Amino acid sequence: AQVDSASGDAGRRRRPQYRGNFSTSICSLFSDPQRRSDCCSIALCGVLQADRNRYLLLDQRPPPWWRRLLIWVALPFGLFVADQKILQRTQTIQITWKCQQAFPDDGSGPYLDVFNSTTATDAYGVNPALTDLRIAHLVVYSALLLFVVILLARAASHRFNFRSQIISKLRNLDSSADANDDGPGGNGARTDRKTKSEIRSATRTCGCLRAPDDLDNSENGTSGDLCTCLWHIVSAMFCSVCCGCWCQCCGMCATAQEGREIELLVPTGKMQRMDYVT
Repeated sequence: AQVDSASGDAGRRRRPQYRGNFSTSICSLFSDPQRRSDCCSIALCGVLQADRNRYLLLDQRPPPWWRRLLIWVALPFGLFVADQKILQRTQTIQITWKCQQAFPDDGSGPYLDVFNSTTATDAYGVNPALTDLRIAHLVVYSALLLFVVILLARAASHRFNFRSQIISKLRNLDSSADANDDGPGGNGARTDRKTKSEIRSATRTCGCLRAPDDLDNSENGTSGDLCTCLWHIVSAMFCSVCCGCWCQCCGMCATAQEGREIELLVPTGKMQRMDYVT
């Protein structure tokens, strides 16, 4: 069912059956052969699907591709190439120094013991350039690791914030069927902490999410197509086999679940005007 969010008509929405007020499971990829959004959630780690979700729900346009290529590809690749050049230069100097020691200019030798691993560090004491290259290698390599970690943490933070907004809007849309209703006991703070922990687990670059996520302990046994069968095979290998948890990678499953709920939160006309090419 598709509901116009401006009308506030939540009666057509089905009662939530999964944690976070979602109507489908986070592991329900390719369960419906008529739904095309799940495939887009797998491609490019869900970048295209996440862009579509943010645009439909928040009217946020994605950044230009040149900026993404610069930040995610060009800069890390440039640091990696620079580090490899430093290592190659270091290796060249070491080999040159060993050859000079093994075959001196005075004609004596050869001293083949120079090529033993125990004498490999002697070049650093003789040639100051090697010490500078080692420092440069440590600096560039550390910068590369730090840059990648910051990028992944930033992306996970964006996924966390967007999923939090999705859950908040779903609760507002169907507050009568709140999946985490605590009653008069006053455990709202505890529930919020639990919800945030689950959101963080679902949106990490690499993590695990507690399974199952259904509230009524029932699974809808629907038939599917080839993609459904292939997903069942993959999910059987990586889902619910690690201490009863689902393995999460780059929040792709969470992005797909959010994309399936977008239809309930945006006007029908906007959904019809938006396609993946646009």
